[in-house]
Amino acid sequence: MIRPTKNTARHALEEAFARDVDSLLMDRLQTEADSDEAKERLAKASGWSDHKLLSQLALLGVTPESLMAVQMIPLVLIAWANHGVDQKEREFVMSKAERFGIRERSEAHAILEHWLRNRPPVTVFDTWRRFIRCELASMPPKSRERLVVLMKNLMFATARCSGGFLGLRRICANEQRLITAMSRILDDCLNVVAINSRAG
Repeated sequence: MIRPTKNTARHALEEAFARDVDSLLMDRLQTEADSDEAKERLAKASGWSDHKLLSQLALLGVTPESLMAVQMIPLVLIAWANHGVDQKEREFVMSKAERFGIRERSEAHAILEHWLRNRPPVTVFDTWRRFIRCELASMPPKSRERLVVLMKNLMFATARCSGGFLGLRRICANEQRLITAMSRILDDCLNVVAINSRAG
C-alpha cells in the first residue's frame, strides 16, 4: 500500500482550506451583490439598462469592483472544456487577467479564482454574451475591434497552453466548439454595434 507523503497530506489540507475560504467568500459576495443597492450601483457604474444581465451578474456575486472578471469568462469556459482546469491553464488565465486590470487580492481576482476552481454555472455563457454586447457598445470602434481580436487570440492560446492531446498542442473538439461559438458572438456583436452606431 502506498502511503501519502507529508507533503501530499499538507497539500490536500491546504486545498481543502482554500476551498472553504473560497466558498465563504463567494457566499458573501453573492449575498452583497444580490441586494437592491448593489444592483443599482452596478447599473450606475456600467451605464447598462439590461435588467436580466444585471440580475445574472448579481447571482454570480459580481459587483462594480469585480466586473472585470466577466471579460475572462471565455478563457474560463475553454479551460473547463477538456477534463477540468489544469495548472497550466489556471496559471495562463490568471496571468492574462493582469492585462485586463485584475489585481491580486481584488474581488475580481477572487471570483476568477473561484471559477477556475469550481465549474461555473451554465448561465455564465449567456451572462458573458449579454455583457460583451453592452461592453462593445460602450467602446470606440477601434477599441472594440482590438478587444475582439485580443479575445479570439486569447481563446486559442488558452486551448493550446496545456499541450492538447499527447502534448501536441492540438485543440480538442469541445474547445473548438466553444471558440467557434464565442467568436461568432463577438463578430455578431461587432456587426450589431456598428449598424446601431451608423443608424444613431
